[in-house]
Amino acid sequence: MEESRPFINKNMSLTKNGEEKPIETLDEKLAVALQRAIRGPKLGQFEQLLANELAVAAFNVDPLQKIRHILEAYMMLSDEERAKLLPAEEQGKVEVAYRICVSLLNVVEYPLSEFERLQAVPFDFQEKQAEKYLSMVSNSPIEAYRSLIADAHPVCVSQFRVRFICSYMPLALQVMRRILEEYISQETWMQTLQALQRRTLA
Repeated sequence: MEESRPFINKNMSLTKNGEEKPIETLDEKLAVALQRAIRGPKLGQFEQLLANELAVAAFNVDPLQKIRHILEAYMMLSDEERAKLLPAEEQGKVEVAYRICVSLLNVVEYPLSEFERLQAVPFDFQEKQAEKYLSMVSNSPIEAYRSLIADAHPVCVSQFRVRFICSYMPLALQVMRRILEEYISQETWMQTLQALQRRTLA
């Protein structure tokens, strides 16, 4: 008798405990697609993990998510490997970019009145560190911090988001290119892209 295969719900992913949960975001769908599509001896190896992270970035239409995945791939590298890819000054920019990126991905919105809403960017650093973290995005870092940390108009938050993307996307793409050149073979990269593309188009 032919062995029956377990039913896989394409709209569900598995938790660490093996329980199913709904797939809610595009980011989760891309990650789950990769988990299901990639098979073979390289599954779980470091090269494949890097390729998966960069492939999700390549297919992501949200610029903030694209930056996040690229920088997280970089953060997976050892200190020695990071130093090989970027000089110390550029490494510092990666840390700054990642912390701002995560903050912008977790903007809090709350009502001011029946017709108006305000937002807050939950920066994980204090006002006295604004010069270090916001100087590439704003000419007045402390003022920017104060205006965004609470009671910010959505338009102001959107403007800051655009400035951040324009300031740090070139760095993120540079990091992505160098990781691909140094740590991911062309064969692994193409297989990962093709597998993800098949799943997203299915």
